[in-house]
Amino acid sequence: LMTKIVMKVTNGYTGRITLDNVGFGSDVSCPAISIEDNSDVTLVCKGNNRLLEGIYVEEGSTLHIEGDGDLNLNVSAMEFFCLGAAPDKAHGDIIVDGLDGSLIINGNGVSGIGLGSGLGGNITLINAKVTVATPGRSTVAIGNLNGNSKIRINSCDLNVMCRSMRCTAIGSQGGNADIMINDSVIYSNVDGRDAMFMGNLERSFEPVLVNTTVSSMLKTAMMKNPPEDIKTPYFLNGMFTFDEQGEIHPS
Repeated sequence: LMTKIVMKVTNGYTGRITLDNVGFGSDVSCPAISIEDNSDVTLVCKGNNRLLEGIYVEEGSTLHIEGDGDLNLNVSAMEFFCLGAAPDKAHGDIIVDGLDGSLIINGNGVSGIGLGSGLGGNITLINAKVTVATPGRSTVAIGNLNGNSKIRINSCDLNVMCRSMRCTAIGSQGGNADIMINDSVIYSNVDGRDAMFMGNLERSFEPVLVNTTVSSMLKTAMMKNPPEDIKTPYFLNGMFTFDEQGEIHPS
C-alpha cells in the first residue's frame, strides 16, 4: 500500500528518522523525502520500505542510511534522480554504512542519475548491498552527469544496469569522478552507443580498484582500440580481479 505523502526535513535539522515497513511518495515530480541545507539526517530502515520519486539531499547536508531493512527507490520522469539531486544540481554527502538490508534504486527517463546528481557530490558505500538500474537516453547509475564526484566503495556487493544511448555505470559523463573501490564485488550490464563501465567519458581520471572482483557486460561503440581499452576500468568487458596492488587480472 502506497500513501500519497511526502516528507520535508527543514534547514538545520540533526537527528534520526526511522522507516518501518512504509510506502509513500508523490505521483508528481516531488521527492518522497527532501533534506534541506545544513541538515544531518540518519535514515534507519526496518522491514521493506518503498519510496516513489526518491530522496533529495541538498548540497551542504549529510544523509546516513543504516538499519536491518530494505530501501527501494523508484522514479520515472523525463529528468530524474533517485538518491541525490536533480540533473541541474549538486548533492550533499550520501553515506550508506550499516545497512544490513538492500538498497535498490530504479530510475527511468530521458536524462538522469540513480545515485548522485547532475553536478556531483560525495558518495560513500560501506558494507552495503546496492542495486542501481537507469535505463533512458542519457544516464549515470552512480556519479554525476557534468560535475565532480568523490566516490568511495568499500566491502560492497554492487549490481549496476545502465542502458542508454549515452551512459556510465560508475563515474561521470561530462565531468570528473574520483573513484576508489576496495574489497568489493561488482556486477555490471552496460549497453549504449556512448557507454562506459567506470570513470569519465574524457578518461581524465583513472579509477582505483583494490581486492575487487568485476563481472562486466559492455556493449558500446566507444572503444577505439579494443585490445588496450578492454583492460582498463573504463571499458571492462568480461570477468576480472584487481589485486591488493590494484593490478588487473582476467578471471
